[in-house]
Amino acid sequence: GPEDWLCWQEAEKVEMAGLWTTAVAAGGDVVVPARDAATFRETYPIEQFHSESFANLYVSSAAATFAQFSTHLDWHFGPFALRAKHAPLWLAHDGELS
Repeated sequence: GPEDWLCWQEAEKVEMAGLWTTAVAAGGDVVVPARDAATFRETYPIEQFHSESFANLYVSSAAATFAQFSTHLDWHFGPFALRAKHAPLWLAHDGELS
């Protein structure tokens, strides 16, 4: 139904499967996990850390400028969840940030 959760994650992020129950129980309609910056830097290639950190700042800036969305997200981490009622909005987006 519309209140069901749709959760997505990359196959290699197996730890996420056990965290979804806790994350969605916290309430809300959307869950966007974030990486700890120190752990991210220590466990990923340094180029990926820098490129994704820069990209997160860029997308957060664009979101604030064009959509008045001021919450900083780890846009490039990957996993996310949303209630099924939001699926039409998600699917209708063409991917452009403008």
